[in-house]
Amino acid sequence: MDESLFKRLGGQQAVDTAVEVLYRRVLDDPRLNGFYEGIDLDKLLMKQKVYMSYALGGLRRYPGRSIRRVHSPLVELGLVDEHFDAFLEHVDLTLEELQAPNDLKHDMGEVFERIRSDVLCRLPEAGGQPLKHSSITVGQGPTIMKRFAMLTYGVVSYALFFAVFCYAYGWVGNILVPLSIDSAPAVPLGAALLVNVALLAIFAIQHSVMARPTFKKWWTTIIPEASERSTYVLISSVLMIVMFWLWQPMGGVIWEVQNTVARGVLLGIFTSGWVLILLSSFSINHFDLFGLRQVWLYFQGKPYTQLKFDVPILYKFVRHPLYVGWLLAFWMTPKMTVAHLVFAIVTTLYILVAIQLEERNLEDALPGYSDYKKRTPMLIPFTKRGRKTSGEKTQTKVA
Repeated sequence: MDESLFKRLGGQQAVDTAVEVLYRRVLDDPRLNGFYEGIDLDKLLMKQKVYMSYALGGLRRYPGRSIRRVHSPLVELGLVDEHFDAFLEHVDLTLEELQAPNDLKHDMGEVFERIRSDVLCRLPEAGGQPLKHSSITVGQGPTIMKRFAMLTYGVVSYALFFAVFCYAYGWVGNILVPLSIDSAPAVPLGAALLVNVALLAIFAIQHSVMARPTFKKWWTTIIPEASERSTYVLISSVLMIVMFWLWQPMGGVIWEVQNTVARGVLLGIFTSGWVLILLSSFSINHFDLFGLRQVWLYFQGKPYTQLKFDVPILYKFVRHPLYVGWLLAFWMTPKMTVAHLVFAIVTTLYILVAIQLEERNLEDALPGYSDYKKRTPMLIPFTKRGRKTSGEKTQTKVA
């Protein structure tokens, strides 16, 4: 039946028209429009056209997030059956405006009824009880204590990240920290190599796996969605602390620059790498990248909205300026030891692999990213020439 619904409605053009008419009505309805405050309308319509095509049988697979994950923040803001019924009223009126036959309206109503429980985040067999956030009273948002706890969690996670980031500058550069990458060796070379590679591998696996959409989809069935990014930041920071603590210096010098001017230049480039990391993160919204925006919106009782950017200035030169900053920070040193070289090689390999995984996700999520990728170098500026797409929008949030 679903496949015939897509065709019976009139195919993709008719679906697109229906979605535009439907959301024009919904956004004019004071019962519903509060849930869409701050939403990018163009992006919403694009996603709903894709989802509606999928729900009616025109697409075999829906590439977006699950219904429960999308609507979970709205349930916390008070989304209940009366709102879903109001939405169905507009579906019926939209089909009436488009002069759809009654049997088609009936069949489409059944399609929407099948997703009611998912939209409202509850189990049908549980008598309408919420699947998540069961402590929330129907029609009310989360308590002020819960919102304050979420905000506190995000702020603490961010504060720990920033402390780790500052310490990492000294740790990699052997500057003003008690334990650094080149402290005195304490174990045999072979044992040190095994420990260090294991520490780097654990961090790389965590950092990549937890950034993948599939993992996030599963993970947010366990933890609140608003805390997902802060949790990622927190675990990453804890693993970095473990690395600082357990890292085994290995001795041996690969190169050492003696000239004072050259040493100063290398240290300057090293520092500029750390500055570039911060500038890159701020250009794509630093606070969203590290979870503070998510918990702040939750604290205010507002749903999270995806960011939409023009390509920021740093991202016009390379697709991953943040990774360029890390590479400069890891390789630009006047004294390259064996331990530092192992660290630089493993982290560089990880970055190259992470870029491939990340860009696969970005191309799936953002229609304009493929064109951006074709014309913009990955890591080295001015190494690619391609066509410019006027007005193209893209999001370059990285893991």
